[in-house]
Amino acid sequence: MLHEHHWLGPDGLPVRHRTQMNLRSRIDGLSNYQYRFDTPHVKVKTVRGGQCGELYQLSDDVWAVDLSFPRSLASGEMHYMEFWTLLNYDVPPPREMRRGTHGRTENLDLRVQFDPIKLPSAAWWAEWGHYRGPDNKVINQVLCSLDNELSMHRYLEAIERAVVGFCWDW
Repeated sequence: MLHEHHWLGPDGLPVRHRTQMNLRSRIDGLSNYQYRFDTPHVKVKTVRGGQCGELYQLSDDVWAVDLSFPRSLASGEMHYMEFWTLLNYDVPPPREMRRGTHGRTENLDLRVQFDPIKLPSAAWWAEWGHYRGPDNKVINQVLCSLDNELSMHRYLEAIERAVVGFCWDW
């Protein structure tokens, strides 16, 4: 299970992101989850299921924190985590919220919440060819509208080796 809810502020910049996940270990002794993002301007706070380590840089434009489990997991064991990412972008990021998967992800729930002061002129559910590199472009998109809570929402039973999410224009 993976639920990701993303909030934009009155300036249109992302301000917070809530992640709830139930992951299954593929190995004996799994002790943490590496959480990656595209900015160093974050603060990650765990709510349940683990402790947050220090921010570190993986590459020119990717940073991460390790979320340590209370105990190591055995192969096949499930573990629930919930954490918040508080964002403070100094430069506007791309107008999108997306999730890439290598393996199978079941029960994916994505939501983007807009502030009533800054609503999009248009918004789409989209699929990208890849998360990075030359194929990092939208390959399919469908126009979508905001609900009565000024958000876009999509639930998928499962995805595998895909990059999906929302994009919008002001």
